[in-house]
Amino acid sequence: MPDYLHLVMPHSHRTPMDRQLMFVVAIWVVVLLDALRQGIGLPASEIVARWPSTFPDDLLWFSIFSPPLLVAANNLTPPNWVQGLWFSWPRRLVDHWLGSGAARRFWQQLRPLALMSAAAFVLGGGGFIASDRAGALPSAFAISKIFIGFGVGFFLGMLLEKYVFKRAHAA
Repeated sequence: MPDYLHLVMPHSHRTPMDRQLMFVVAIWVVVLLDALRQGIGLPASEIVARWPSTFPDDLLWFSIFSPPLLVAANNLTPPNWVQGLWFSWPRRLVDHWLGSGAARRFWQQLRPLALMSAAAFVLGGGGFIASDRAGALPSAFAISKIFIGFGVGFFLGMLLEKYVFKRAHAA
């Protein structure tokens, strides 16, 4: 444990969950800082030069509605269908090493839908502001709008999961 943690929490209150929370916070910081970096660099990116200045509205609608549809599909799939499939091996491995339910607790603390929504908003918003300040091509604004649309979509997916499926952070 880092020495500076005694300023935040007394030694007697540190638990393995605290380390897990620190890891989750570190993931959030890295993801959001990288999203900001990408947003600021968006106007000068190679994709902006290749992207059409106008794009079909269907792409924006896709960015808004595909995340909630994926969340619904995830929550409507019976758990026993995916329990034994190959992609559940990371969960089984984490639970084997750290105890039963450790992977689920980590996933609940990570809040992946909120993280993806925040990252998309930061990237899209940062890209929009950087594009405006740089006098960028219209395609830079179009790409920024798509990321903002994904931010809205993942936020809607998070609300759908929490209030309709009553399974906060299950995805």
